[in-house]
Amino acid sequence: KKGTPKPEEKTSPEKILTPSQEVNADKEFSIEARLSEDGDYNIRLEFIDSAGNMAVFRKNIKLDTKPPQLSDITPRNGINIFESAANSVKIRGMTEPNITVNLYINKSAVEKETYTTRSGSDGSFVFDKVNLIRYFNIGLNPAQRSLTDFQAETTRGSDSNERRRVNLHMEAVDKFGRGTSKEIHYEIVTCWSANLTWDARALTEWQS
Repeated sequence: KKGTPKPEEKTSPEKILTPSQEVNADKEFSIEARLSEDGDYNIRLEFIDSAGNMAVFRKNIKLDTKPPQLSDITPRNGINIFESAANSVKIRGMTEPNITVNLYINKSAVEKETYTTRSGSDGSFVFDKVNLIRYFNIGLNPAQRSLTDFQAETTRGSDSNERRRVNLHMEAVDKFGRGTSKEIHYEIVTCWSANLTWDARALTEWQS
């Protein structure tokens, strides 16, 4: 005696395609199913012959029509980085899992440096030991500055010092070739501070 088959457990989330489609075929067949929105789908095909025998085929698919996004980039855009540390910077960010991420330094320049990494299962990625001072549009030449000028630049930011700006172009590309990009820049600053304490003493041995 045949028992009553138990209904199949549904996975969540699951999109149900309605109405179901039925075709009669003895060899090849084709069925078109329109997926309305991005997400996970469970496809179930039932094959039933004239005697009532049935075979079931299942396939899980994911519909993703949107390019990956870039977010949570650190160091954040426009931040100052000391010149002594700018030759080995760790840049982190978030995107979708298993995405190729490319980083171009001064992409518009004749010479540019390229880094490539891949996001992990959680979407996080990291570029390690990025050299930000190897390719500048204009080199980092020594410049003489007064204490007043340095304090003014520190107060208003160093946007006026274009020769110490590094432009970065970041791209995230999925396996279908769809991509998105983000433009960021960093300011390379010198390592000394204007907060100085002066101690003046009279040296009697040098007095005349």
